[in-house]
Formats: sequence, structure tokens, C-alpha cells
Amino acid sequence: MKKFRKILSVVLTLVMVLAMATPGFAAGTYSITITGGKNGEYEAYQIFKGDLDTTEKVLSNIEWGTGISEAGKLQFGDAAKKAAELDKAKDDSDVAEKFADEVSKVLGTSSGNGAVSGEDYVISGLEPGYYLVQDKEGSVTEAESYTKFILALVKNESVTPKADVPSAEKKVQENSTEKYQDTADYTIGDNVPFKFTSKVPDMTYYDSYTMIFEDTLSSGFDSPSKSDITIQIGNVKLSDNQYDFITGNATSDDCTFHIKISDLKKIVGIKNGDVIDITFNAKLNNKAVIGQAGNTNEMCLKFSNNPNDASEVNGKTPVDKVVVFTYQLDIEKVASGSEAKKLPEAKFKLYKIVNEEKQYLKVDDSGKVDGWVDAENNASELVTDASGMISVKGLDAGEYYLKETAAPDGYNLLKNDVKVVIISQIADVWDGSNTADALKDLSVTSDGTAGVGNEETGVVEITVLNVAGIQLPSTGGIGTTIFYAAGIVLMAGAVFFVVRRKRA
Repeated sequence: MKKFRKILSVVLTLVMVLAMATPGFAAGTYSITITGGKNGEYEAYQIFKGDLDTTEKVLSNIEWGTGISEAGKLQFGDAAKKAAELDKAKDDSDVAEKFADEVSKVLGTSSGNGAVSGEDYVISGLEPGYYLVQDKEGSVTEAESYTKFILALVKNESVTPKADVPSAEKKVQENSTEKYQDTADYTIGDNVPFKFTSKVPDMTYYDSYTMIFEDTLSSGFDSPSKSDITIQIGNVKLSDNQYDFITGNATSDDCTFHIKISDLKKIVGIKNGDVIDITFNAKLNNKAVIGQAGNTNEMCLKFSNNPNDASEVNGKTPVDKVVVFTYQLDIEKVASGSEAKKLPEAKFKLYKIVNEEKQYLKVDDSGKVDGWVDAENNASELVTDASGMISVKGLDAGEYYLKETAAPDGYNLLKNDVKVVIISQIADVWDGSNTADALKDLSVTSDGTAGVGNEETGVVEITVLNVAGIQLPSTGGIGTTIFYAAGIVLMAGAVFFVVRRKRA
């Protein structure tokens, strides 16, 4: 026992001497706190290790740590020399970021123990050294990007994850205001302008960076072609060969088309934070849904989210939706003074005024809008059916005019064209869930008189009156009666003169 105590005393004395003689002797272990990282899982790799001067907080006698593989050691050469290079360029963040990117490809064994602590994630039990910290493989969701950074650990450290996740939104231009928003209304046949907006993310740790904008149009729209696409990134307009446009079955999913920028880092002249604007037109076709159900369209952005593997494009933004509405105009023709009497065979042409010029409506056999023409003779003639009705399907909100070209038999032709105004109240901002929240109100007037609007069906209804013509006398009527009466007077006069002469 005495011998054991003597040996222990010698060991303790030696330790104390070493501690005084060698200030680089490590005092203990440290921790890295990733602030706000409670939803993640991180790991730390010791790239350099050495002797720590606990007073000056300086590492000396630098060697490769346990976090770099043997292949990595061969690749980078002498550890002390590499550390000196990094220390010399410590004010140049690009040098450290480049080294972090390179060393992440030749990692060895991770160090320390990671656990959630309140709102943070803490990796403890780390010996002094230089560490690369990154998300644990497989721990990042599709809405996030992997992060990695390198730091010197000579005391307990707190850091913030540096991952940069791009966002993306889709908007549609409202025809009446020319403002891009979440909702709009249009006429069948119109080319509807859409826009995607995003930003250039921080791509420092990536060898290459891919963005794929995936768009799904409802059946009420024709897919655009590549010639319809315009991409502007900051001050740079992309040429056709700088992105891919993939449509139909080639997308291998339910999307209508993809716009793929294979490597954003290769585009000269752009920088971190530059706005990405992608605009295109899509034609509203005759499959468009009338009314509040609307014609929804959605987009999401897929992006590179793992700097350790540029081939992975597993990041994905939430889906963003917009909706486009179109409406139906019902025209009921009735007899003035007897509105229960419906008038068939009344004929109309409908037009609108664009830049002070009339444009006349054409419809197909089902009553859906089929275009506009300048010449009235080429316009469709709208004829009331047996119940006195005409339906025009697929109109935008706005002003229109009805010109009666033929009145029903026995009724006067309207002298003036009827001004019809369809009024919609749509939300600028929509959360993408219930389209009833997007189309709030629908109404109509004809020559200032309110008609009936129904938001759910998208139908607005007006009533047009026809006045009966003046009824001319029939045969044997007042006209012949006058002649008869005149004849009787003449005959009575003749009899009077004959009688008078005989008496004389």
C-alpha cells in the first residue's frame, strides 16, 4: 500500500510538473452549441488536433485529427503546413469554405456526443482542435439544406447553421390591374401571364447547384412552349441553352412542365441574393371550369441541398398555388309588361371595346367563347332559345355590349345597344386552400340595372325587354268602317234630295 501511494505521488508530481512546464497540455473537453438546431442532428469531425495553451487559447504541434481519413491525409499532405496556410488566410472566408468543401469528401470518424438541449443542439466531449460541423447524413428534410462549416475549438463555442434554403412563389397577373397576385379572371382564349420568383442562394460549399421549377397547370390551360419562357436572374437574361424545358410524359411525374437550370454556378454575372424571375403565358382553353371552383395552378422548386453530393436534388419548397376564374353570361329575353312571356328567336351580337375599337364575339356550338373579330359580319349571332335564353360561357369580368340584330316577330328592335358590366371581387392574396375564399363576390348590371350573380356557379344573369309593335287594323276594322259611314251619309243625302224633289 505504501509502495502504491509512493508511485501515485510520483505520477501526480510528474503531472504537475508537466502542467507547469508545458502550457499546451489540454485542460479538458469542450462543446459546440448549434443555436436553434433542436430539429436537426449534427456531427463534428476533428480535422486538426494539437496542444492547447489554455491561457492564450492557441494550438501548437498541429497534427491531423481523427475526423479525416487516411486518404485525406495523403491528399492534403503535412497537417501543420496546411493549418499554417489556413491561418494565414483566416480573413478570407472563401479559403476556409473551400477547404471545408474539399475535406468533407474525405472524412473519417466523427467525435463527441450530440443531443438536443432546449431550442439548441449540443455536441459535447470534444477535444481541442479544428472541427468540421455538418448535418448528419439523412437528417435533413426536403425543405432544408445540409449545412457545414469549419471552426477552431479552444473553448466552448456557439454557432448558427449556415444553410441557405431558397424559397419560390408563383403569381398570376390580374388582367384589370396588371398586378401579379394569387388570383385573376380571364376570358377563354386569353393568354394568361404567370411568374415564378426565387433568389440565388448561397452556393459556397457546392461544386454545382441545380434548380428545377416544377409546374402543374389544370386542364383549363394549354401548356406553354419554350419560346413562351423568359428567365431573368439579376441583370442576366438566360439564353435557351442555359436551361432545359421539359414537358409532358418526359417529366416522369404529374407536372405539366419543368424548367431546369442544371448548374446555377456556371451562369456568369449572377451573385448570391439576385432575384430570379421566370415569366410565361398559358392559354385559357375551352376546358376551363366556370365559377368558384376555378382553374388552379401550382408550382414548387426542387434544389440542391447536399454540398457533399452535387448529384442530389432532394430539396423541395412548399407548393404554391394560384387560381384563375372565368364566368358565364345568361341573357333572358322577355316581353315588356309581361315578363312571364319569354321570347325566342331574338338575335344579338356581343362586342367589347378595346383601344376605342369594337371587337365582336365568336362562340362555338356549346356557347363557349371562341375568339374575337374586328368585323361584325364575322361575329357569331346569338339566338334566344325556346325559353328566351342565351348563354355565353367563358367571359372575363368587364364591360360588354349587346346589339340586337333581329327582334322576335311582333316586337320592336332595340334602338340602343345594352351595356353589360360583369363585376367580380377576387382576393389579391390567397392561401391556396379553398377557392371560395378567392372569389368573394360576383355581380352584373345591364344599362345600370342590377342582374343576378352567383359566385358558386359563376353565372351572371340579365333580362332584356322587347316592346310589342303597334297592332295595325285588320280587314273590316276601323278603316273600312270610315268608308262605310261615309257611304251611308252620301246615300242618306241622295235619298233626301230625291224625296224633296218628288214633294215639289
